[in-house]
Amino acid sequence: MKKLRAIMLAIAVLLITNTSVMAAGLEIVKTSPKNGDEDIPLENMGVKITFNKDVFDEKNNKANKNAVKIVDKKGKEIKSKLIFSDKEKKVALVIADSKQKIDPVSKYSVVVDSSFKAADGTMLGKEEKITFKTLNPSTSMKISMAMMLVMVVGMIVFSSRSMKKQMKDQEKQKTEKVNPYKVAKKTGKSVEDVVNIENKKKEKAQKKAREEAELEEDMIYEEPLSPGHFRVATKRTVAQGGSKYITGRKAEAEKKATKKQTKKNKKKNK
Repeated sequence: MKKLRAIMLAIAVLLITNTSVMAAGLEIVKTSPKNGDEDIPLENMGVKITFNKDVFDEKNNKANKNAVKIVDKKGKEIKSKLIFSDKEKKVALVIADSKQKIDPVSKYSVVVDSSFKAADGTMLGKEEKITFKTLNPSTSMKISMAMMLVMVVGMIVFSSRSMKKQMKDQEKQKTEKVNPYKVAKKTGKSVEDVVNIENKKKEKAQKKAREEAELEEDMIYEEPLSPGHFRVATKRTVAQGGSKYITGRKAEAEKKATKKQTKKNKKKNK
């Protein structure tokens, strides 16, 4: 007997709970923009409405489209369309028609009628209104110009700092190269070893300069073809081709390298 009473009580609780759930009406959970928001863009003006229940239903969609409208501050209806999504079944998007003229700095409202119905058949029960104010285009342009100016100034400052840092680093490297005492103190090597290392680096740079000059001196020469002969892959330098013309670039490069080395040696001796 006690078990029967417990079972009947459990059934009664379940029935009451289900009845309460079924009795819960349709409600708007949130909107974007919110009621009272300002600076709403003129293009694609509209409101995204999220409900507490699924509202996507092919049977109700047609009736629901007639239950939602956009009106201006005088209450005049603006042509609009209501969009549902099978991926976001609790969402409805009402948007003004692209051909409609939307006034800047003006109030508009999205009105949802009490007859708006959820997929389970429950209705909204009361009229809901979301009012907002459109954007001033001149203000938007000023904000955009100000942001652009800030970006340009920031880029100039950043570039200036980077350039200064780069010049400072180059100057530092240059100073370190001509100051063997500082390098010796920093590395723990003797001044003589530092000087020898620097001299080897300079000799290597001079050798590279001479090689580059020689490459310019040795211009590629190809033999002209005689009648009945065909071109082959053999290449000769100007000197090999019999030319005695000298550009003087090699001698000039060696002279510059020697002069530069002499100046550096004088500074070290000081």
